[in-house]
Amino acid sequence: MRFVQQFAKTAMVITLSTLSTLALAATSQSNLSSFNAAQQTQIKNYVHDAVPKVIMSKPKVVLDAAKKYQLTQQQQQTLSAKKVILAKINDFLRNPKTPVENPTGKVTLVEFFDYQCSVCHMMFPVINQVAKQFPNLRLVYKDLPIFGPGSVYAAKGSFAAYQQSPQLYLAYRNALMQSDKMEGKLKTADVDAIAQKVGLNMTKFHQTINSPAVNQELQNNAALAQSLKLVGTPAMIIAPTNATSSLPMNKLVFIPGGARPAQLAAAVAAIEKASGN
Repeated sequence: MRFVQQFAKTAMVITLSTLSTLALAATSQSNLSSFNAAQQTQIKNYVHDAVPKVIMSKPKVVLDAAKKYQLTQQQQQTLSAKKVILAKINDFLRNPKTPVENPTGKVTLVEFFDYQCSVCHMMFPVINQVAKQFPNLRLVYKDLPIFGPGSVYAAKGSFAAYQQSPQLYLAYRNALMQSDKMEGKLKTADVDAIAQKVGLNMTKFHQTINSPAVNQELQNNAALAQSLKLVGTPAMIIAPTNATSSLPMNKLVFIPGGARPAQLAAAVAAIEKASGN
């Protein structure tokens, strides 16, 4: 409860600061040019001192307005992202070099993730749970390393492992997602130890990691994430596996963050139903 109260106070401060800044911006010199110097000073003083007091007198109205604005921004981001996804649907859903689990599934869930992302670690059992609930779910794993060298090396290892065997890749991925090496703790030696433990050929593993092709695939993932304006990981896309650029918007889900099991299951079920699978 204390956290919720503190969060609410912080949100109020941010909102007040934003609204006050907007109010002050509205009193720019060009807008006040029709007033004399004394009148301009009075107006600016009122905006600086009185406007925050007026806002504080109606905190619920202010917070409701802030929530509505945030919702509008999220809706606009989702719409924009869906347009990008449809325009590049093959890159998101069907890149043959991207690791895939359950390749014959009729509904696809694409996850952008980082092996050191704590929220991605939280989503790992959630996605597994939903995958068991929906046998028709195909999983596409887009490495998006954002936590430094350890994440980059582990992401390159994804492609190296997948080239050797989809089964070995899943063992490699599962071991990393179940480790406690998060947010800067994962080292190259940790990745190598896991790769060796799950049975990867380490000579081939290192050769592939250092190949230009793997660097290019990571760059491709980063470009896709940038086109979606992602600010972090995880992020998920759910669509029919055979989707084309003409797919209706209601048959596509974009989640720029994590999701609870029930929320993710509902999204998968909706796409499965909408696509007739």
